[in-house]
Amino acid sequence: MSVRGSVTGMGVLGLALVTLPVSPGQAESTVEVPIQVSNCSSCEVFAQGIDESGDFWDQAVRLRNGVGAFQVPVSVPDFQVSVQKGRYFGYDNSSALIVMAYRGEAVGSPISNRRSRTSKAGFVCLPTTEGVSIRAKVRLVKTPKYPGWRTDPLFKRKYVRAWASPTLPSEPSRGNPQGLPLSTKKGAIAVQNVICGSNA
Repeated sequence: MSVRGSVTGMGVLGLALVTLPVSPGQAESTVEVPIQVSNCSSCEVFAQGIDESGDFWDQAVRLRNGVGAFQVPVSVPDFQVSVQKGRYFGYDNSSALIVMAYRGEAVGSPISNRRSRTSKAGFVCLPTTEGVSIRAKVRLVKTPKYPGWRTDPLFKRKYVRAWASPTLPSEPSRGNPQGLPLSTKKGAIAVQNVICGSNA
C-alpha cells in the first residue's frame, strides 16, 4: 500500500534540484528537501535511506529556528527522518521517526496532536521527489506507568513522538511486500534500523 498524492498549501516550502560539487565524472544529482519542525528550534534531525546500489546514505542537520534542509541523492528512492528532542541524548527514547502519514489519512490532511496520539499505525518513508517538503510537529510524551515500572531499568519517563502535518506522500518500508503500515505506540514510531530506500 502506498500513500500518494500531490502536496499543496502548507506542505510545500519549495524544492530544488541541485548537484553537489564533487570530482568530474562523480557528480550526483540531489534534491533539496526543506524541513520545518515546530516546538523544536535547535533540534537535530537525521535522514537515512538505502540507494539503488544497496549502499547506506545518511545526513544529519541541526535546525535553526526550527528550519533546515536535507540534500537527498536521487539514487535514494525514499528515506526516513528522525528527530532528537529533549535532554535524553544517547537513550533509546531520545528520538523518534517522523510519521509521514497515519493510516487512513489523505495526503495534505492536517494532523492534530490528538489525532496523532490516537493513531495506531502509519508510514515513515518519504519519496525523494520534487515539490515536497516536511512540516512536522514533535512532542515529549509521558510514558504510561505499569506494575514494576519503578524497578525496571528500561523504563523512561518520557519518549518522543513526531509526525508530519499536513500528511505527506509515503511509501511502505523495505521488505514489506504487503505494503502494511508500521504499528505505533500512541502515535509514535521509535527509531530503528534503516527501513526506507531501495530493496537492492
